[in-house]
Amino acid sequence: RNNPSVGFVYLSACVPKSSVEYHPYNLKVTPHKQINPSDYYTLSQTGVIHVCDGDSEYTTLEGWEREYSKYCTALLEAGFTPDDYFMDPDQDDEFPGSGTSYLGNAEFAGDSADKMTYTEQANKRKRCKRLSAFIRLADYLIVNTMHVLANNSVSTLLNHYTKLLNQTPSYDVIEQWAKELEGSITDKKEDDESTHSEEEEDSKIKVPSPMFVTELVLEPHQLSYIPDLDLFLEGTTGIIKHYQEAVLSVENLVPDTYFDAFTRPLINGKYEEKSCGDGPSLAGMFEDDRHLQGIIHNIREAIKSSFESANQYSETFDKFRVFYNENESMDVDSVAKESHSVEYFATSLDKYNNEHLMCKKIVPQRELGLLLVDTKNLKEILTPSPLRCLEAINDLLPQLARTKLDAILLEVQDGVYKLEDAPTNTIEYVAALTFLDDIQIRIDDIDSEALVIKEMYELIEKYDVPAPPDDFAYYQTLNSSITSLKNSIDKAVSDRDANIDHFCKSLDKDIAELNKELKILKHDIQDPGILDSSADPEHIHQALVTMQGKMDGLLKSSFQYKSYQKNFKVEITRYEELEEVLAELKLKQLLWDSLKDWDVIYQEWSDAPFSEIEPEVCQATVAKYGKYVHQLEKGL
Repeated sequence: RNNPSVGFVYLSACVPKSSVEYHPYNLKVTPHKQINPSDYYTLSQTGVIHVCDGDSEYTTLEGWEREYSKYCTALLEAGFTPDDYFMDPDQDDEFPGSGTSYLGNAEFAGDSADKMTYTEQANKRKRCKRLSAFIRLADYLIVNTMHVLANNSVSTLLNHYTKLLNQTPSYDVIEQWAKELEGSITDKKEDDESTHSEEEEDSKIKVPSPMFVTELVLEPHQLSYIPDLDLFLEGTTGIIKHYQEAVLSVENLVPDTYFDAFTRPLINGKYEEKSCGDGPSLAGMFEDDRHLQGIIHNIREAIKSSFESANQYSETFDKFRVFYNENESMDVDSVAKESHSVEYFATSLDKYNNEHLMCKKIVPQRELGLLLVDTKNLKEILTPSPLRCLEAINDLLPQLARTKLDAILLEVQDGVYKLEDAPTNTIEYVAALTFLDDIQIRIDDIDSEALVIKEMYELIEKYDVPAPPDDFAYYQTLNSSITSLKNSIDKAVSDRDANIDHFCKSLDKDIAELNKELKILKHDIQDPGILDSSADPEHIHQALVTMQGKMDGLLKSSFQYKSYQKNFKVEITRYEELEEVLAELKLKQLLWDSLKDWDVIYQEWSDAPFSEIEPEVCQATVAKYGKYVHQLEKGL
């Protein structure tokens, strides 16, 4: 009205409809870009248009003012003063109810710019006291509701914990789980079938799912959970704390300055003292609530009880921790270099296969009522451990078995060949008879070694150890080869006496040949030229050396023939003529060696000064050579 140049303005609500300050006349001037197209007003000198969801309603300016006046009168009759009721109506750019709400500064009816009468003051105090009591009552209702909400929330948590805790398996059930992990390799198929049937039965029984997940972690000296009991207790305490913080975030109404107009009314320009306090303390109620503290204690006990069962379950994995540490400390390279018995392989194969089977039986997730124990990573860590050791055994066993098999088959085949080969001379007879004696002793060891090889291949077959197919085919020939060797031994034993006779005949021929060679050597030794003092010493010495070589050969043959006769227990031949010829040869060697040595000694004495010659040495030397002369005169 005061500024006709302004054709019209856009108006919109100062606050959202959800606010306690919202009413149809609490409007503000808004640029066109900021209006809500589905709900806005236009104000001109002639009237007001309200546009809402596409529909428009026109009200004259005078009619709109009358409606606003009626609205204010209704509030005044109820004891409230509308916002801006005492504002100057002639103030520019302001409209009834426009701008921010000032409920905190509102006055009751009758509180005008003039001093209030005692009756009006008493009336206002009475109404404010009733309103303050109502606000205080609302505070108690709200705090009680928040307290009940927090208690119910914590109780619901405890009920859920208790419900899940009742599903916790007993100690006997956990022990049964441990026994199921301790099967043998022979029970693998049965275990798979029983596990399958148990899974089908478990799928039919629906039980509440665990609320929390914890992982069983392998450490060198123990098994632990992540997160552990302390973290769960801390987390649960945090959950309850969040419950309390959520309800504590709802502040009391009494201390709110929004309600100061009622709790501290302004009378004659002076604020009254607040007499209703700050309202109830929810935090203090939480601290004093023994029932709530009992619920929280029971929640903590429920978690502790659940972890007791979890610790019992982790104890069933202690054997896994032990064999894991043992396997990791095993030096695979040293195993391949060392020699091992069949018992070692049997024990190792059974141990590592059972360990691998136990690892495969580990359930990746086990429900323990409140907790879901995750052992997936634990299983992935444990499973390769026995496989690494098993691989070393699987590589070594087939190689060792084949090596032993090759060696014993070669020995057996060689024995059969030697026993079946017919000897033709003395050496061959001796070799055949000696081998027959040896193989009769050796056959027991061959049987023992064959038994070891059999046990090795049985282990290979039992534990599915990877081995070349031709190894088994080659192994099948072992028993038949040993049987063939035993048959050859029996035949050779039955022919032994006949072979002894053939041996004796062949040896007699060899002895006759030896005597023949002896006669020729004897003739050479008895050559008169050997005793001729004018003969060349070097020539004679060379001849004697040649004769000694022939004599050594004859002596060696005679000793060998005697050993044959002694070993096979036949009459031992005496070589008297050989001994005589040997004695004659030794004397003639002594003759010429003494002559040579005496000439040297004599020349040394002749050249040496007389004073340096030791009489004792000369006397001993002369005596020694005198004995030689006496011996030669007697023998030659």
